[in-house]
Amino acid sequence: MPWLIAAFLVMLFLVPFDGITFKVHLPMDAKPDRVLIALMIMVLAVQKLIGAMPRARRRRTALERAFLVYTAVALVSIVLNIDRIYALNELGFAEKTLSQFLGYVALFFIVVTTVRMEEFSAYGRLILGLACLTAVGTLYEAHSGINLFYTISAKLLAPIANVIPAPTNLHDPSGRPQVVGPTAHGLAVTSMLTMALPFAVLPLLGSRRAAERLRYVLVIGLILAAELATARKTAFVAPAAAFALLVVYDRRLLRWSPVMLAALIPVVHFAAPGAIGTLTGILGSAQNSASTQARLRDYAAVSPDLWSNLIIGRGYGTLNPDNYRWYRILDNEYLDQLFQVGVVGLIAYVSIVVTALTTAHRVIVRGGRFAPLTLAAAAGCVAFGVVSATFDAAGFPQAPYTFGFVAALIAVAAVHQRQDDRLGRASPPGGSPRTDSTAPSRSRTPARRAPVDPPVPGGSRTAHPMPLRSEGTGRSEPGGADGRRTPP
Repeated sequence: MPWLIAAFLVMLFLVPFDGITFKVHLPMDAKPDRVLIALMIMVLAVQKLIGAMPRARRRRTALERAFLVYTAVALVSIVLNIDRIYALNELGFAEKTLSQFLGYVALFFIVVTTVRMEEFSAYGRLILGLACLTAVGTLYEAHSGINLFYTISAKLLAPIANVIPAPTNLHDPSGRPQVVGPTAHGLAVTSMLTMALPFAVLPLLGSRRAAERLRYVLVIGLILAAELATARKTAFVAPAAAFALLVVYDRRLLRWSPVMLAALIPVVHFAAPGAIGTLTGILGSAQNSASTQARLRDYAAVSPDLWSNLIIGRGYGTLNPDNYRWYRILDNEYLDQLFQVGVVGLIAYVSIVVTALTTAHRVIVRGGRFAPLTLAAAAGCVAFGVVSATFDAAGFPQAPYTFGFVAALIAVAAVHQRQDDRLGRASPPGGSPRTDSTAPSRSRTPARRAPVDPPVPGGSRTAHPMPLRSEGTGRSEPGGADGRRTPP
């Protein structure tokens, strides 16, 4: 299973899977992500049947319950609106959208169920490496206009799948270049890279050698340059939100910020010339831009639909952006949720992000081996909460899949920390998230020698290296032959 999850992450960051359709007839959409998730579910089921997976029962985390609650709300919204959905011929699109959402949920629970703690840091390094490759390909696309992700996928998969043309356009009539990476929109690749960015920031703080720090600075600059090359406002807002959460838990970033900024500006300028100036101009005219004014007009036009179905919405998956005569692209996932699943669904959607942060907080403040990667995952969740306000994040599968994975890492850390607490291996309260989980403990307190019994008349000094079992407790305790505990 770890290799299947790793393969899914490779597909997520390097393959434009939402533009690929296999040339086979399946009971679901023949997309690479659906096929991989179905394969993982089958492998998981086989492992359960043959007993290859432990059957240990545990209490679900609050984050898992939040995902289940939102899933239930989405299903109920469709059931309650099924007559209208059927009458308006929206059932097909609702089924397609619902199946995509169930894929997000399935990935989350597969990761929570199968990822072991010894694999935790490996997945963090894998995300960072894949984000670097995505950034390199996106920067090449911004310079040359050639999208290698689509081009290579089309050549490799031509016998078995259809790949749509890349939507890349450096001279778009809107005046903003269309740089999309392995996605269908620049905002999608920006969201994905932003959620991966914290996995490079924290190792930078923990680095002790100058060469290692320089390497992480280059990685951070590469990812930021790729985001800025998309010329999207989200490329500035989302990383800033993620960085703010990192600062809350690790104040060393405040001391490092001037140095990092001085080092990152030339790196970003070299990797994406003109991107900083373009973004500055976009941010300066954000309030009066055509896209902002269009959004405001759409918000006013969609108000009657929101008020008429305020509690449970019009049904999950009924907001079809392709049907532009009936529906509008709101570019705000929170409004999309209010439209589809009402106030109840919006609260459930927000609670997923909030619960991810509260679950991560309990792990981070304890410190120890779980804290650093959990903090990076929490910063990614903050980024997803921000991008949900800047575009319809659920409309592009890369953003929800990435969020589902980093949120699952938080749940995995919470589960394993709970198990450590139960076994008495918990880290002391107040631990720092900067603790290196792989470094051995180096206590300066000298080890105490084992107690030795006084000399026995007529015999030699006798030590008792083997622990004795105390009566009535079932636990082994050090002591003398009479079973009493020996004082330290």
